[in-house]
Amino acid sequence: MYRLQTAILEHTTAAGVHHDWLIEDPRLPNPHAPDTKLWTARVTPPPHHWPGLKRFDLTVIPPHRRTYFDYQGPVSGNRGFVKRLAKGTCLTAIWSRARIVMRVQTEHAELNLQLVLCSEDRWIALVEHAQAASMGSVV
Repeated sequence: MYRLQTAILEHTTAAGVHHDWLIEDPRLPNPHAPDTKLWTARVTPPPHHWPGLKRFDLTVIPPHRRTYFDYQGPVSGNRGFVKRLAKGTCLTAIWSRARIVMRVQTEHAELNLQLVLCSEDRWIALVEHAQAASMGSVV
């Protein structure tokens, strides 16, 4: 299992608002190194809604710089403004090409999530409250 840092950002652009979910990538030789890129997915629901959901969709987007774990403010190139909504850790049990199983702990909740690949960059997150389940029952 890997303990990884995670953050969820609210990204406001001229086209609207979405959320970027950043996670240290355990497939990299040193996922905690300062120059490593972060696995990043665009999600619609903000993190404080995740505990009330059974599932939500994700779209994997290009990896983001580690700076975004702590940065809040304007994004270069007139690409909008980011604000951190949550920060925490992920304890990953499985991270494969088509399936990720993890426990996510942030200020808002502790949840077990199972991410399942649907197509090239589209995933579905299945939500289970950690209080009601152990990591073993999610796998």
